[in-house]
Amino acid sequence: TIDVPDTSTWLRAEVYYKDAGELRKELQPFCDQIASWSGEQVAYCTSRLAVVAMTSPIYFESQQFDPATTLVYDGATSAKVGSSTTLSAVLTGSDGPISGAGVEFSFHGTTYDATTNDAGRASATVKVNGPPGSYEVVSSFGGSDRYSPTQDRDTFTVTSGH
Repeated sequence: TIDVPDTSTWLRAEVYYKDAGELRKELQPFCDQIASWSGEQVAYCTSRLAVVAMTSPIYFESQQFDPATTLVYDGATSAKVGSSTTLSAVLTGSDGPISGAGVEFSFHGTTYDATTNDAGRASATVKVNGPPGSYEVVSSFGGSDRYSPTQDRDTFTVTSGH
């Protein structure tokens, strides 16, 4: 039986024969002499070599971790035809902002890729094309090995350039 710390994400067990530490102590002068000649320690002098068995690494998720994510669009919601504007969104997980994640913005028939910063914010500067009207901005995070995918849909109004 083993108690795994809450912060651990993997474990590997190794089982050894009884350590011959007393014998290694007796052989220490010999080990030191070999080390002085070769410049390296002899493995037997420093290691427990008699492995009986070992497991492959066992991965597990903390029971307290929730892979759910939230993506909230907080960029511009209107702009004039011909201007530039910023699309942005904040990505958070159950354990706080998610940095270094890819976020995709789809707007007016074009897709823009961005990466979240340390605060979980991703942004893309775009040129606003006409015609005037209401359009949808879709912010998407495709998920990762750790976090679930998520998306947000918001209305964006394109106004006349006059």
